Amino acid sequence: MSETDETQWFYLNPDPHAGPVPESRLVQMIESGKLPASTMIWSPGNPVWEPASNFFPFAGKPAKPPVKIATADSPVEPVAVLAEPATTAVTPAEKNISAVAVASAVLALGLIGVGGWWLGSWQTQRHFEKLSATASAKKNAEVPVVVAPPKQELPKVEIKPPAVQPLPANITLFRVKRAGKWGFMNAQGETIIAPQFDLALEFRSGLAFVLQQKVDGPKWGYIDEQGQIIFEPTCDFAGSFAEGLARVRLGAAGIPRSWGYVNTMGMTAIARQFDAARDFSQGMAAVRMNGQWGFIDKQGMMIITPQFEAAGDFREGMVAVRRDGRWGFADTTGAMLVEPKFDAVGEFSEGLAAAQSGLTWGYLDRKGEWAVQPQFAWADKFSEGVAGVKLGGEEATLWGFINPAGRLMIPPQFSYVGPFSEGIARAQVGGRFAGKWGFVDKFGRFTIEPRFDSAEDFRGGLAGVMFGEEESGRYGYIDQAGKYLWEPIN
Repeated sequence: MSETDETQWFYLNPDPHAGPVPESRLVQMIESGKLPASTMIWSPGNPVWEPASNFFPFAGKPAKPPVKIATADSPVEPVAVLAEPATTAVTPAEKNISAVAVASAVLALGLIGVGGWWLGSWQTQRHFEKLSATASAKKNAEVPVVVAPPKQELPKVEIKPPAVQPLPANITLFRVKRAGKWGFMNAQGETIIAPQFDLALEFRSGLAFVLQQKVDGPKWGYIDEQGQIIFEPTCDFAGSFAEGLARVRLGAAGIPRSWGYVNTMGMTAIARQFDAARDFSQGMAAVRMNGQWGFIDKQGMMIITPQFEAAGDFREGMVAVRRDGRWGFADTTGAMLVEPKFDAVGEFSEGLAAAQSGLTWGYLDRKGEWAVQPQFAWADKFSEGVAGVKLGGEEATLWGFINPAGRLMIPPQFSYVGPFSEGIARAQVGGRFAGKWGFVDKFGRFTIEPRFDSAEDFRGGLAGVMFGEEESGRYGYIDQAGKYLWEPIN
C-alpha cells in the first residue's frame, strides 16, 4: 500500500495542528519517541480528536480491544478543528453512541448576499441550502466524547424544570395557533388574546402586527397587549416595531413604492422617501436611495451618506457593509473599521463575527484580524460562549460547536443546529430535510429528545415547536423540561 492509499492523520504538536501524514509515518513517529502516545490525533471520518494511544498500543502497554475507525469514502479534503484535550482516556464502553456518516453535498454559495443582504437572517438562508445527506448509522461506531462527561442515553432522564425567567421588556406575550388562526398566550400558557388573526407577528414596543382577510382584501393593523386594534396602517406593507418605530411602504399603480417610518401612535415619524429600508438598531436604520445604502437616525436625519452597495444592522457598535462586491465593517460615523475584503460576513456577537474567505469560514475580531482561521464549511454567530459550525470542507453535512479559541466543544454529529439560548440549543438529527429537532446542552447531550419537525430558540423559558409543514403544521410551546404549555393539536 502506498502512502497516498493510507489513512491520513493530523496531530497536535502541541498547537496548532500538523499534518496530514500517512498512518505508517505516524506510527513510526510515535514508536521512535518523536511524538508521545498521548498526542491528540484526528483523521477524516473521526468527529473529534483523541489520544494516539486510543488507536495504537505501544511500548509494551496492554493492547486495547480493536477500535473501529470510520474512514472517509469520498475524497473530501479534511478541515482540522482543534479540540480540547481530554484529561482522561475514554473507554469504548463510554463511547457507545451512534454516529452519522458524512455525505456529499454542494454548499449553496450563490445564496450568500441574495438581494444584496442575508446578514442577520441565517435561519432563512439555510432553508435554501441544497444539501442531501445519506444517513448510514453505524450502530457500534466508537465515537469519543471530548471535554464532556461520558454520553448516556438521556430521553428517559428526569429533568427538573427551571423557574421561568422573567420576560424581556419587549416580549410579553407568545403567539399561538389554533384552527389556522393566530392569537397570544402568556408565559404560563394562558390564552390572553384569542386566536382570530390569519397572521400575527411577535410583540415589539408593546404592539404586534396582525393580518385579517376581508372581503375587500387583506387588512393589516397593530394590536396592543389586550388585543385591541390601535391603528390600521394606510400602506401596502408594514413591519414590526423596533426601538419604537416601524417601517412602512406605500405605492400605487404607476407610482414607485417608497418607505418611511411610523411611531406607536400610528403617526408618520419619518416621511416615506426611501427606495428600501431596514429596522432600527442601536438608534440607526439602513435606508437605500438611488441604489446606495446609508443610515438615518430616529429624526430621519441622514447620519451616514448613502455610499454602500448593501448594509446590515448595527451590532456591538459595528455594521456590515459592502463595497465593490466585498464585505467589511463600519462604525456609527460610517468610517471603515474593517476594510471590505471578505466574500461574506455575519454580524458581530460576543466580540466576534463570522466571515468567509474563499470557500471557508472563520471568525474576525473587532480589528478585522482572524481570531479563528477560516476552516469551516459554514459558521453561525457566537451565543453564550459557543458557535455552531459545519465541519469537514465544502461538502460537509454535520454540525458541531466551537469556543472562541476555535476549539471543538461538541463533536460534529447534527444535521443542523441553532444558537445556544438559556443554556440549551436546538439541534437536528436524521437529515437536513427529513430529520427531527430536539435540544442539547453544552456537552452535546439531548435534554429534550429530537421529535419535532421544527423548533425555535428558547426565550423567556419557552420554545416554539411544530409538527408538520409550515403552513398547515401543529404549533405549540414547551418548557425546558420538554413539557407542553401549549399543546400542538390544531
